[in-house]
Amino acid sequence: MKLFGIVKSFDKTQGFGSIQPEAGGDALRFENSAIKWDRTDSPKAEQRLSYELGSNSEGKPCAVNLHQI
Repeated sequence: MKLFGIVKSFDKTQGFGSIQPEAGGDALRFENSAIKWDRTDSPKAEQRLSYELGSNSEGKPCAVNLHQI
């Protein structure tokens, strides 16, 4: 299911960031590998993206399949 959120932060050097779901709730972490567009154009704070809910290797919720809108 496609969800929407606003990028809170993205650290290009460390390769991860967080997105605030528009529907509310806690911010979700995402990794560089979740970005599904040209990675030379990194996510920017306040950018609106679509994503899907997934889980990381620790079983915690995270954002995956991020797309620019």
